Amino acid sequence: MKAGLPYSAYEITRVAAQQGSPLSAMQAYRVLVRLIDRGQVMRIETLNAYALAPGVGSGFVVCRRCRTARTIILPNREPDMRALCGAIGFSLSAMVVEASGLCEPCLETLK
Repeated sequence: MKAGLPYSAYEITRVAAQQGSPLSAMQAYRVLVRLIDRGQVMRIETLNAYALAPGVGSGFVVCRRCRTARTIILPNREPDMRALCGAIGFSLSAMVVEASGLCEPCLETLK
């Protein structure tokens, strides 16, 4: 597996099988859920994939061409969003911050 790339549960099972540790997709999903609950992994919604969690107040920028995901730091996002939600009587349970576009290397190839 290449660092910086998010992986789907099926990609994780394929790599595990290649390395001699067969894993069903259900097992991979169960492990991923536990890692998400511990704050160690985040699901990247736009790719239906998973990556190491960048930390509190973070999100991802995702290249739609090469699928790399980079962490961005947004230190005040959660308190601000909780305040906005509270003002309209909405209880926030989860928030995902993702931006998609093209990374610099992919942009260069298009020039």
